[in-house]
Amino acid sequence: MSFKVETLWAFISAGDDGEEGLIGATTGSGTFVPFIAADRARLESLRPMAMQIAQQHAATILLVRFDLRTDVQKLTAAGAVDLPRVRA
Repeated sequence: MSFKVETLWAFISAGDDGEEGLIGATTGSGTFVPFIAADRARLESLRPMAMQIAQQHAATILLVRFDLRTDVQKLTAAGAVDLPRVRA
């Protein structure tokens, strides 16, 4: 079964001043893992943690969806190649 990422969802904090930022969690090793999903199962697994952050910090968290995919660059062991820009 094949899967291609066509849609991304992200949980974003929205400040009263209009500033936005990705929310996420920090792992035990200190790595920040943003709350971003490419499928419904992952999205639903992140939702309770995003709600917990909103409640603990009295924050406004937005769930946003990105639907327009543009492949920009291909990275391989041989290096990086910019991909041609396609206009709709």
